[in-house]
Amino acid sequence: MASALPNIHMFFVPLVVAAGALTLIVAIILLVQRRRLSDSNIPLSQSSPVLARVFRWLLIVTGVLGAIQAAIGGLIWLLGGRPGDPLHFVYGGIVLLAIPVAYAYSDQKRVRRDVIIMLIAAVAIIGAAIRALMTGAGLPPH
Repeated sequence: MASALPNIHMFFVPLVVAAGALTLIVAIILLVQRRRLSDSNIPLSQSSPVLARVFRWLLIVTGVLGAIQAAIGGLIWLLGGRPGDPLHFVYGGIVLLAIPVAYAYSDQKRVRRDVIIMLIAAVAIIGAAIRALMTGAGLPPH
């Protein structure tokens, strides 16, 4: 099982990047749609109900995939595996925490601002996941 963990960890990289990219695309579409409504505080569920639901689910999926990725990485570390560069932990932490931190900064009142905050989190996840991939190759678990 320990020898399969790095492969599983690598398997999740494109999933995290793809989920982050889809979240980013939907956030951009929502922002473009919201621009027509000025910066009103009409909830997303009233102005774009289907797209709002998709956006929320993509945020959840991206966050869960990031958490799974971090948990697998933690298991690899506990079993003795080490990344090629210690910065791998920083990038992994960004992937894990970007959406929860962004949610904490959103006030759930100013809709456009909240979408922008989540869009920034999606960009951070995409970038951090790619950088984590570049810094991850290291010593396999014993």
